[in-house]
Amino acid sequence: MAGIRQRKKNLILAGLAGALLTGLPLFGTTVFFTMENLAVRQQVEEYRRKEEGTEQGVLYILSTDKERGDILEQQDITAVEINGELSGIQVTALEHLVGRQLRTFAEAGTMISEGILAEEILPTEDQRRLELNYIRIPELLNQGELIDIRVHFENGEDYIVAGKKKVLTLQREDEYRAAGLIEIQVSEEEILKLASVKADYDCYENTLVYAVIYADDGQAQAKDTYPVNMGVYEISCWDPNVVKQVLTAENQQKRQILEENLVRFYYGEEETGANLLD
Repeated sequence: MAGIRQRKKNLILAGLAGALLTGLPLFGTTVFFTMENLAVRQQVEEYRRKEEGTEQGVLYILSTDKERGDILEQQDITAVEINGELSGIQVTALEHLVGRQLRTFAEAGTMISEGILAEEILPTEDQRRLELNYIRIPELLNQGELIDIRVHFENGEDYIVAGKKKVLTLQREDEYRAAGLIEIQVSEEEILKLASVKADYDCYENTLVYAVIYADDGQAQAKDTYPVNMGVYEISCWDPNVVKQVLTAENQQKRQILEENLVRFYYGEEETGANLLD
């Protein structure tokens, strides 16, 4: 009897194994179609969301009121999730917002877009466009390039008057124009400096005011080294339009040295210490 029972068990196990082997391909096919159908359903759902305007996205708004010229910082920006009703709006990436300057006043809650951001650094309130016709223009200078304006005295002294200025307009000397002309954007302080340079240009023989071109736009701005004359220095001290009082007593010490050197060069040792502009 025990032998018969063992043979029945073997037959049952063999039958189960056969059924299992037969069903494996069917099981695999079932799993494959289930996964494929899931992918299809996901694609259909994504398409439906787009059609119904329920696609999710993010835009950025101002956290506080901002004035014209303000620089955006991380804490000024709030991310807001939106649905497909606003998906047609061009949203600027967050990494392209921080550090940008606003071109106009904007209230808290305003969406941050390229329309309210300045493409270039905005001029300060005291900046103006100024034409200059006594500067030697380099032959290779083109409109839009960056220059330093320098002054060179006949005794060899050379100073930077205004650093990293964009040439807004460029007109070269020709048969209809007695002198070349460039236009730059300057602050009130720089206007006064250039007025002092013009006085030096007219006063000291063979003085040269000239422009030098930056090798690359990414170079740092050169620091001004030119000491203005006493008259311009006094004006700068009370001029309410001078935003930054950069001209200091140290400027006058340097100016005294400059004038003493020029007097010595033009008139000899006996005139040293005199001030030609007094």
